[in-house]
Amino acid sequence: MLAEFQKPVWERAGVNFLERRAISLEGVRFLGCTLWSGFDLYGADKADAYMNVAKRRINDYR
Repeated sequence: MLAEFQKPVWERAGVNFLERRAISLEGVRFLGCTLWSGFDLYGADKADAYMNVAKRRINDYR
C-alpha cells in the first residue's frame, strides 16, 4: 500500500507518461519517445528550406 502512495498523482489516476517507456493496452504496444527533427543535418544554410518542405508535407508542422 505504501508503494501506491509513492507514485505520482497522475500515475495513481491511471495516466501514463510515456517518456522512454512502453505500455501494452488490449494487445497493442505503445512506445513513448521524444520527437525531434534535425533540419540542419545537411547544413544550417539549408534548414529553412527543409522546414518549409516539412510544413507543406507533414501535418505535425502545420
